[in-house]
Parts: sequence; structure tokens; C-alpha cells
Amino acid sequence: MRRRRHLPRVAGWCCGLLLAIPLLGGLAIGALVARLAHGPIEWGLIARQIERATNRPDSAMRIGIEHAAVAWEGWRGRGAPLDIRLTGVTLRDTAGRALVTLPEAAITFSLASLLQGTLAPATIELRRPNLILLRDEEGGLSLDFGSAGAPSPDAAAGEPVEHILADLMEPAQDRAMHTSLRRIRILGGTVTVRDRLLGRDWFLNDTQIELQRLAEGGLEADGEAVMRMGEVDLPVHLRGRAQNQGEGRDPLRFSVRLDLPVLRPSEIATVIPPLAPLAILDAPVAIQARAEFDQSGRPLRGGLDIQASEGGSLKLDGETALPFARLSASLDGNRRQISLDQARLELPGPGRSTLEVSGRVALADGGWSGELRAGVARLDLAELPDLWPEGLAPATRAALLRAAPRGAVRDAMLRLEVAADADLTRWRLPGARIEAVLADALLVAPDGPPDGPRLAVEAVELVAEVRPDWLRVENLSLRLPTPPGPGAVASTVKAQGEAALRDGRWRGTMGLELDRARFADLPALWPQGLGAGAREWVTENITAGEAGGGRWQATAEAAEDYSGFRLTALTGRIEVQGATVHWLRPIPPVRNATGFATFGLDAIDVQVTSARQENAAGQPGPLEIRDSTLRFVFPADGPERTEMSFGMAGPLAEIVNVVRHPRLHLFDRTPFPATVAAGAFEGRLNIGFPLIATLSMEQVRLRAEAKATNARLTRLLFDRDLEAANLDFVTDTEQLRLSGTASMVGIPLRLGVEMDFRPGPASQVVSRESVTARGDAERLAMLGFDTGALLRGPVAMEVRTERRRNGQGVVNLQADLRDAVLAFAPLGWTKRAGSPGSAEAVFRMQGERLTGIDNIRIEALELALRARATARAGRIERVEIQETSFGASRLTGDARAPPASGQPWNVTLRGPVLDLRSLFGTEGQVSGGAARDRNAPPEAPAGDQAPLALDLRFDQVMLGPERDLFAMQARGRIDSAGVLREASLRGRTSRSTGGFELLMTPRGQARQLRGSAEDGGGMLRAFGIVETIQGGRLTLNAQYDQPGPGAPLTGTAELDNFTVRNAPTLGKILQAMTLFGVVEAMQRGLVFSRAVVPFTLTPEVLRINDARAFSASLGLTARGRILRERTILDIEGTIVPAYLFNTLLGNLPLVGRLFSPEQGGGVFAATFRAQGPPESAEVTVNPLAALTPGFLRGLFGLAEGSRPAR
Repeated sequence: MRRRRHLPRVAGWCCGLLLAIPLLGGLAIGALVARLAHGPIEWGLIARQIERATNRPDSAMRIGIEHAAVAWEGWRGRGAPLDIRLTGVTLRDTAGRALVTLPEAAITFSLASLLQGTLAPATIELRRPNLILLRDEEGGLSLDFGSAGAPSPDAAAGEPVEHILADLMEPAQDRAMHTSLRRIRILGGTVTVRDRLLGRDWFLNDTQIELQRLAEGGLEADGEAVMRMGEVDLPVHLRGRAQNQGEGRDPLRFSVRLDLPVLRPSEIATVIPPLAPLAILDAPVAIQARAEFDQSGRPLRGGLDIQASEGGSLKLDGETALPFARLSASLDGNRRQISLDQARLELPGPGRSTLEVSGRVALADGGWSGELRAGVARLDLAELPDLWPEGLAPATRAALLRAAPRGAVRDAMLRLEVAADADLTRWRLPGARIEAVLADALLVAPDGPPDGPRLAVEAVELVAEVRPDWLRVENLSLRLPTPPGPGAVASTVKAQGEAALRDGRWRGTMGLELDRARFADLPALWPQGLGAGAREWVTENITAGEAGGGRWQATAEAAEDYSGFRLTALTGRIEVQGATVHWLRPIPPVRNATGFATFGLDAIDVQVTSARQENAAGQPGPLEIRDSTLRFVFPADGPERTEMSFGMAGPLAEIVNVVRHPRLHLFDRTPFPATVAAGAFEGRLNIGFPLIATLSMEQVRLRAEAKATNARLTRLLFDRDLEAANLDFVTDTEQLRLSGTASMVGIPLRLGVEMDFRPGPASQVVSRESVTARGDAERLAMLGFDTGALLRGPVAMEVRTERRRNGQGVVNLQADLRDAVLAFAPLGWTKRAGSPGSAEAVFRMQGERLTGIDNIRIEALELALRARATARAGRIERVEIQETSFGASRLTGDARAPPASGQPWNVTLRGPVLDLRSLFGTEGQVSGGAARDRNAPPEAPAGDQAPLALDLRFDQVMLGPERDLFAMQARGRIDSAGVLREASLRGRTSRSTGGFELLMTPRGQARQLRGSAEDGGGMLRAFGIVETIQGGRLTLNAQYDQPGPGAPLTGTAELDNFTVRNAPTLGKILQAMTLFGVVEAMQRGLVFSRAVVPFTLTPEVLRINDARAFSASLGLTARGRILRERTILDIEGTIVPAYLFNTLLGNLPLVGRLFSPEQGGGVFAATFRAQGPPESAEVTVNPLAALTPGFLRGLFGLAEGSRPAR
């Protein structure tokens, strides 16, 4: 119970003690603070306590402190820090050797931590420390303990160092000495770096560095120092950081940054050899160097930040420099790789273009290699000569500056494959990839002349890879400018290809594509000088249309410096639509040409599948162009030339208009021979000429071939139209050839024409024509071969003409008369169809005028004519008949043209014999008693003919068997209607006697015929009129009252003292009257004193009107007609026996008429009628007439006269 009573008392005592202790402590601390306020207090106990806290039993290094003093700065800062100042601090190894000496240091502890019994330094300040660092061959940093036998930093640090560093990476805590540390200051002193990698020592003097604990953990350092390398001192600014990298990574990383002053890299390289690669910069630069280490001090990566704000240049080699106005770059890397995170080069010039570069390189196989990416947003090519160093790839530079003198680079990206030696001093460019856009550019041939081809482009897109010995263009796209004018379209050219450098020459291939282009835009799109001749011709002569879908494949080579560029192979194709081609101005062009073009190394071939030749109205005409070719040839040893071949079809007149165009000069010397009125054709026109500025026609090669069908040519031959012609036509600049078949005035022809356009002497043959025809004589007359009534029926003819340059011409005419009928009506001669016959002649021409006809030959049966003709002023003046035989005729002569139109031709014929037997033969009776074949074809209708004046002289004229005339002289005039208007005929009926004369004279429209003959019977027998009369004198008086042909001849023939023998019809009449004495007398010849015969003669009939003849023993009257075609008699009359006595009663006054009713009648007479052929005529005699007075005979005769004529 007592213990329970004392328990509250003890508890109260204890509580009071607890309350007193803090009070007593506070009084003690207050006394201590009052003392520290007057200055530091030397306190060895604290030095020993720090040594014990720092030096662990297993530590390989120990810290020794000579003196320690305590100072207080008052209630400032976190935890009212208490400063402990240390002097004579030495770090020794286990052997007692001093490793690090620190003249003076200060440690600031938290007062709260001290009151809790924990040494928790907040700040450590190192004054004038002397620290030695070792940079090994790997670049790692560690403390240098100066002895080979000293433990390595890792061994010396041991596991506690790792824990300390790990704790320092955490936020500050007052739980341990190192966990509460918040700041370390280094004031003064020297840091010596023994650099085994560089083989030299360098120093950081006058260091002023502060390390500060970060709130999130880790350390951050900032300060300045003077870097001394050799004899050079560089003020530098230092920054650093140590921090954990996060879970799953290395627990600790150290990063250091060193800011160097503005210096030239060449100066820096002598001070800091690792920065020697920066010597390529010739400019004042500010450098920030960065490095990162692991927790053991091994370098992980480093970096440089470079700024050159004052401009300078990049020295690419000893003589080449790339200027810049401003440069900034940031590099990162380690011993195995370097990354250029960003570099910006602001280029000089008004454009201030900026080049941005990034990339990385890696160390492998003793060298560095990697890739850099350079980009520029805009660069004016006009500034490129100043920016691109002359010594940097001079060949490429020259070629590029030449190829693109104008333009702006936009959004260019350059990926460079780079390589360098291990020391990064010698750099190479194994390859590059370029992606760029070039706007508003002008491109020229890099190896061309100063005035070579130029191409303006709106934009160029380029994607290419380049190596020293290889080049590949993945995409080259040229967007050409849109030409001015309505309907203009922009064209795009795309290219791909690659090339390789082998044996000192570049060789490669390239493919090109063109989407579309208007031909009208080619002058702006086709570079000047590129295919100069072809460009000039195409741009001037293909004025409309569009080309598209072009694809080309080219192979080329050049020297290593890109000179001597040469295409070695080229293929390609492009489609053409709606083109207008002026193939030879000013000839109208080809319109709406559609086709395609193929390209070769030495030629361009344009295939035209369809087009139309423009007509005179400027519109596509009916002349169709098909399957045509335009070929542009580029020979290595001559001027460029074009060869065109146009397949054509359409109206024949259209192609004739083309070849006749004055531009071709084909028909300057010789006009085209005809005018085309109709017809179609198919053909081809070939033309070729050099592509030169001044073109003469002598330099043009032209050839046209055509096949015409159903053509009609006006005035081609003989001034007549050629119809239904199917012709083959060929012409060139030297000659023309035409051949084929046709019809002219219904005559089928085969013809040929040749014309020579070549220059030559006056005797040169310039044209030849040939015509083979077979036609009727009437149709041949329409061609100018009018033979009148001489020729009838079909005639095969061949005409060949030849003209010379001096105007002389020859026409050779040959005719086959086998199937023709040849007749000469005046002579009554006929060549029947089927019998041989031919004719030929040679016409001489001077220009269009006839000068003569030679070698006139006509041969048919008994006809062999030889003649020649001369002409003047295109008219035949004289025809000379040579050695002509006609049956038995042998003659010569001539025919002379009249001096004036309308006057007669003068025809003169001479010869020993003139055979007229065919005219005056015995077979049938014709006009004048001539004989004609009863089966001969009818005569051709008469028509206008040249009037003739005849002069005929022959020794003998054969009229029939034993019927000849001798010493015949005849003159006459025949008018244009073929009518004999005036004539005289003299001759003899025997060689020595029997002269006769006939004379025809005109009287107004009438013609009077008078004649006389000594031997009237001989003349009548010779002309085949009467063979029964002998002797007697003949007198003829007659007249043609009408002027036309076939007019009747009316007159009277009187014959005196003639004898009649061998007259069968007369004999029958006398027998019927039983006048036997008279009949017997006729056997010896009945002699008449006189005969008067009034007559009317027409071609069909001879009418006798009251003819009378008498002798002493007999009188005779007659009237009637004789049908001349068949020699049929129909005659009636009166026979009066004892004529002299019988007529006395008729002469009595008043009653004479009763006994003799007609003139020549008598009291005793008989009437008769004879009908039929003369040899067998039917004769009737009126028996009452013998005893009937004359007036009764007349009554009985009325009945007889009423009979119809037979």
C-alpha cells in the first residue's frame, strides 16, 4: 500500500526532471550560440567525429583533418545551418601516402540534425583544392592516385561509393551525412587532367564551380575555369549534371558541358586536338562541348554546339571553300557514332537561302561512314556560281551551271553518303540522293554551243542518286510553261534513267515520257538549237494539233567531266492528233493528221494514218491522206533532211492541182497536158529536201505515183476529152510518166505520156506520148484524122509523139487498115474489110504548129502511096505525092494549100498511066457510066471539104477493057460541097486521032457543060455509055440548074454521021416490023445521018425526052428512062421505015398534021416499047401503027402511054 502511496510522487519527480533537461539544454545551447556569435571556436572533437564518420574500417583511403572550427551564421537558411571549417584535409591511402590535399574546406551542418545527433552536411565548400584526374585510352575519367600500385578507383570506392552516389541521386534527406548534402562549392584550386588518349596533360585553373542537389534528386554543376593546354589559357564555362536515368536503365549518368570562347577552329585545334576536324570551318565560332559518362566515369556520348554568327566558309579541301553568312550546328555521338542533329547554313547573297543539314556517321572497319541529310527551302540559281566553290567537283559544277543558268531551287533535299578516316580529318562522298524542285528554270544543253538549245520550264522535280561512278535518276519531271493564247495546255516531261562510269566514260540509259503538247506551242517548248533543222521545220510547218503519250528510251555516253555528250541509241513513240502539216509552203497543208511518231538515233518517223489535204478555201478538202510517213533524218556527215511519203486518195483533180502548184516548178517549161474534169485516184506523193533555211527547188526531191480510175481529162489529146480513163501516173522532179487505158469520142485507147523536167540542151527530148486506139473512121475523124469518104470501118492506130526543148516535135502515126474499108469514090476504088492495109506518117511540129509531114505511106492491095507535106504557120502548104501506084496507075504530083481561107487547094497529078477502070467498069452503071461494086458499102454522107483546083495530065487513062483515053489533060474546080463547079477535059480516044473536049463553066448558080468529040462513038464507048455506035461527031450542050451535089444535068446531045452495030434491042424492033432489008443492013452496020437526044441525067436515072435519029432508010424517035443502078431500059418510041419518002406527006400544008402527029413521024410508022436489060429486053410493037394515019396512031398510043412505067 505504501508503494502505491509513493508512486505519484516518483512520477511527479520524473516529470519535473524531464522538463528541466530541455530547459538546461536550451540554457547550454544559448550559451554556445552566444559564444559562436563572437567567432569560430576551435573544436578538435568535431574533427575526430568527422574522421570517424567518414573513414570506415574497410575503406582503402582515409581522410585526415588537422584542425576543425565551428562557426554559426545565425538563423539564416534551412535548419539554421552550423558551419564547420576544416584545414589541412588530406586523403591518404593505406600506406599513409597523401593522394589529395585540400588546404581549406568548409562544411555546413543543419543545427536540427546535430541536435538529433546526426552529422548531416548541407553544404561543402572546397577551397583551392588540387585534384588530379586521369583520362584513360577509352576516354573514361577517374581520380589519379599517382601510383601504379594504388588501388583502382573502383576498388578504392568499393560498394559504399556506389551507395553514396545512389543516395545523392535521390532528393536530400537528413538521415545520413551524405544524404543531407545539398551543395558543393569549389573555389580556386587546380584540376589536372592526365589525358592518356591525347598523350598530354591539361589543366583547369581558378575553378569556380558549384554543385547543387536537385529537388528531384541528382546533381547539377555550374561554374567557370581557365583551361590551360600548353601555353594557351582559355576561359571556359562549365556545366554538368548527374542524375538517375529511371527504372530499367543505368542508375547514374554524368553530363558535362564546356563553353569555349569565340575562336577560330584552326586555333582551337592546336589547343584541343579532338576538335581538329572543326578546322574545316574558317570562321570565328563559339563552341559548346558536351559529354556524358556512366557512374564509373566511362564516356557514353559527347556533343558539340557550334555557332558562327560572323560568317565564314567551309574548307572542303585545301583549295575549296563553301561560303556562308551564318552557321549553327549541333553534334552528338560517342566513340562509335556521331550524329549531326541539326546544322543551319545561311548562305550569302540577297536571297539568304538556308541550308539545313542533319545526319549520323558510325565507326566501322577503321573509318567513319554514314548519311547526311541537307535541305534548302529556296535557292536562286543565279547565286549558285558564288556559292559553289570552283574546286568542288569542277566538272559537275560547270555542267550544272551551264545546264541551268536560271531558276530557283525549292524544297530541295540532299541525302549524302559520307565517309571519313578514323581521325575525321579526310572526308569523302561515296554517294548522294537528291530530291529537289526547280522553279521558273531555263535549261540548256551542258555540252552545247553558247547559242545552243534552251528550254524554259515552269518546274522541275528531281529525284536522283549519285555516286562517283554511278548515277540513277528515279524521277525527273519537267512541267513546261503554259504558252499564251486560248486553248494552250501545260506539258509535262518525265524521265528516268541511270549511268555508270567505266573506262573513263559515262554510259547510261534514260526513259522519257511526255503527257501532251500542242504543236502550236512547240516554238516555246522546243529548245533552240536542239535538232536545229528539224525544230525550225516542225515549229514553222506543223501549226496545229496535239501530240501526247510520248515515250522514249535513250542510251548515251560522255567523258568523265561530262563533256562530249553523245547519244548512242534512241527509240521512242508519241501519238499525234489533229495536226496541220505545211509540207511545202505555200502549197495548202494537210489538215487533221492523226497518227504516231517513232524516234531513232538518226531519224524521226511520223506515221500518219488519216488526214485531209486542205482545199483552196482553206478547209479540209476531199483529198484523203492515208498511210503516210514524215521522216526526219539526222545524218552524221551531212545536213538534216526530211523525207515525206503521203498516201492519197480522192478526186483526181485534187492531186493534179497539187503537182501543178507553181511551188513545185514541175511544169514551168512544159505545161500540164490536160485539165481534169472528173475521176478518182489512189496514189502516193513522196517529197524530200534538206532542213535548211534557204531551200531551192533544185534541192527538193519529189515523186508522185497515182492510179486514176474513171477519169475524164479535157483536151489531153487531139484537143478532145479523154473519158473512162484508168491511168497510172508517176512524176518526180526529173520526169513524168502516165500510162493506162481510156476512151476518146467512144474509141478505146491505150496511152502513155513521158515528160522530162531536167535541164538540157535545145535538142533534149522533153516529152513523149503514145496512143494506141481502135475506132471507126467516123470517130477518128472527130480526133482530127478526117479522111472523108476515103475510109470507113474500124482502124487500129498507134500514135507516138516526141517534143524537144527547142519546140520541135514529131508525131509518128501508124494505122492498121485490115478491118477498114478504104474507098476512093472519084476512081470507084474500094479496099474491102479483111484485106491487108496500112498507113503511116511522120508529122513535124514546132511548138503547137505543124511544119511538115514526112514518110506518108498508104498501102492496101493495089494502092501504094508515098507522099510528104510541108507547112507554114501551122498550115499545110504543099503535099508532094511521090512514086504512087494505084492499080495500074503510076503517078506523082502535089497539092498546094490556098493562100487564103476558102480558096481551093491546087492539086496537080502527072503520070504515064491513070487507071480508072474501077470507075468506068462494066459492073453496074454509075454517074458518067462508071462501074461500081453492087455489094460495096454505101458511100459516106457528104460533108464540107476543102475546095480543090485540079490539074491532071496523063499519057494514058484506062477506063475499061479496050477503053482508053490518051494524052488526057484535065482541069477542074471542086467546091467545099464536093461539087465540080468548073472543068475542062481534053484528050484523044486513040493514040493519034479522036480528039475530044469537055468544058464546064459556071453561070450564076447554074453550070453549063459543053463538049465535042471527033469520034463520038469512040468517046461514048470509052466512057462506057454506048458500045454500038461507031464514028460520028458528037456535040454536047447541057446545064446543071441546081448548085448542090446530085443536081440533074439537062441538055441535048447531037451526033452526026455515025454507025450503029450490034444493037439487040433495035434489031428486035425492026424484026417485029418485018423490015428484013433493014435488019440485014444492021448486020453490016446501020448508018445514021443524025441523032438529037434531049436528056436529063441524075445519079439514079437517065431520062430521054423525044430523042430522034434518022437515016435515008429509017427514022427513030424515043422517050423514056434508063435506071442506072441496074441498067434497066424503059423506053418507047416510033420507027419510020423509008424515012425520006414517008415524011414527005407530013410536010404537006394543012393536011400534014393528019399524016404525021409527031416530029419525025410519017404516014407509015410503028410504035414500040422496050423494057428490061439491054441484052434481053422485052420489045412490043403496035401493028396498027403501020396503016394508021398519024392522028389515029396518036389515039391508039394514048392507051399505051397510060401504062405504068416499069
